[in-house]
Amino acid sequence: MKKRKRLLIAPFAVYLAAAVYLLFMRHAASDLLFSEYVRQNTNFIPFFSFYVLYTTPYISYRVLVPFCVNLFGNLALFFPWGVLLPMLDKRLKNAKSFFPLTACVIIAVELLQLVFKVGICDIEDFILNMLGAAAGWLIIRRKTDC
Repeated sequence: MKKRKRLLIAPFAVYLAAAVYLLFMRHAASDLLFSEYVRQNTNFIPFFSFYVLYTTPYISYRVLVPFCVNLFGNLALFFPWGVLLPMLDKRLKNAKSFFPLTACVIIAVELLQLVFKVGICDIEDFILNMLGAAAGWLIIRRKTDC
């Protein structure tokens, strides 16, 4: 194993541990019935939160802060994935390998959050996570001149 790869394994493991905590363990599982949980904690309308923010007549701290945390948090969450994963595996410097794998991982995360009732299954999360991963991937791709 190359020295560079060995140096990247620890930060990637720390990133994965932090991501698992944020995605699955930060909040206690809901005690709602599954059908009720699904009704209350799914969003399949892209950019619905942007619509809500735009149509809210008075944008208060209570509306803006959760919106910004969701927006920037979801972008930031998968940014390290986009940076570190292609550096650990050369094959993932190729878009045809990186993006399908990333999409499958994010879909799995969203479905697991739903099944274990620990988060919201949200199309916006998928889109923003993909954009964050893409930003990291593009930066690494340009820096390493692949």
